[in-house]
Amino acid sequence: MAGVNFRRGMPDDVMLEMGVDNHTAVLALKHDPKLGDMALLEALSAPSPR
Repeated sequence: MAGVNFRRGMPDDVMLEMGVDNHTAVLALKHDPKLGDMALLEALSAPSPR
């Protein structure tokens, strides 16, 4: 799909690799809270706009 960056890996590791910042949108679709929650925690720890 054009314009989509697909990566495989543990969600929190992928968030770290991507370099999430205040211009990044995160959508978590999950079936296991342990996986999605880890990614969301990484996204929430990213720098926020001031």
